[in-house]
Amino acid sequence: MTNDFPYSLEPKVRVRLRWIQYHEDVVGKIAPTCRHFGIARSTFYYWYRRYKQMGVEGLHDMSRRPHHLNFQIPQEIINLILKIRPERHYGARLMSLYLRKNYQIFMGKKVQQMKQTKV
Repeated sequence: MTNDFPYSLEPKVRVRLRWIQYHEDVVGKIAPTCRHFGIARSTFYYWYRRYKQMGVEGLHDMSRRPHHLNFQIPQEIINLILKIRPERHYGARLMSLYLRKNYQIFMGKKVQQMKQTKV
């Protein structure tokens, strides 16, 4: 096993790189490598595949944030809510009712989600 470890990497990345280096340099087989480190073979295959595809950068954790949202509130409605909110001081439920009554806009739970994200 080589000792030219890049110490500037995050600890998780260094551990994953150690698995791969142990596999490639010492054992050459996956099952003994996984037993040695106490990890599941599926975990090793996951990180090994990413390492083969992207190199050391593939060993970093990727964002779990969704790539897109199923429904987004149109910007004109967001601007309307931001205009009404200081005047009326409504919470999420009353804001939803106000929009439905005065503007024929049905928002339901989306206004409550906007409240949580503090738009």
